[in-house]
Amino acid sequence: MSTLYDDEKRVLSNGNSNAICEEYNLKSNNYRRRIEKRTSVFDIRTESMRTDGGNPRQGRLFDSKFGKKNGGLRIDEMIYGMKMAHLSCTDDGDDRLENASPNAMIALQKLVGGDQPEVTAKLPLSQILKECFDLNLDCWIDESGLRKLRGVDTQGFIASNDETIVLSYRFTTSLYDWIANLSMVSSEWEPLKDENLGHAGVFSSCRGWFTKYCRPRKVAKPRVHTAYYNYFVYVSESTMIIVNSTDHAMIQCCLK
Repeated sequence: MSTLYDDEKRVLSNGNSNAICEEYNLKSNNYRRRIEKRTSVFDIRTESMRTDGGNPRQGRLFDSKFGKKNGGLRIDEMIYGMKMAHLSCTDDGDDRLENASPNAMIALQKLVGGDQPEVTAKLPLSQILKECFDLNLDCWIDESGLRKLRGVDTQGFIASNDETIVLSYRFTTSLYDWIANLSMVSSEWEPLKDENLGHAGVFSSCRGWFTKYCRPRKVAKPRVHTAYYNYFVYVSESTMIIVNSTDHAMIQCCLK
């Protein structure tokens, strides 16, 4: 069975964002949009069809020079992160992918690659991580139902090797997820304080604004989406991550 493409391994190790931009048809710092003129009054092609030979570049302009600076975004890392995020749509259960949408399956086949992606995509998550990405599945997260009078529906995984730690959560798949998406309030980021409580707290969206706007030095804490934060805080009760300070990452999962 084929593993992660050799070219992609080289790109990820060397941080070659330009190669990623070409593969995914993204705009790079050398990009110049080319729009063909209409050949006649009977030319009914839209501007998109006449741009870059009918295959216009996608997304915002990415400058690889800024990506190498502190805090800069690297396209190769973002693509790798998106792949890890999408892998959470499957798991090691016998009924995995039963309700997966066609688009989810196409994306899964794209990211596993190989000679038979339609077969590889149906393998257990732990096997896909090991054979395609050289990662070990350390922990599977699955919490759903009512927890402390709040609806919770969170699935995901933690995987690692000697160089990488991946924490991935599943995207929107249930009514609870859609309810969380509709939340429009934020709370202060203080997981150590909220962990014992199991959520952000009552009226958490009202706290911290005075500090942010009225204190002279504005030493307010970062704010996060309240519903997603509640999911994160509850799951953190049942999942403990220990990262060794040396070059090896050790992950211990304590499931309820």
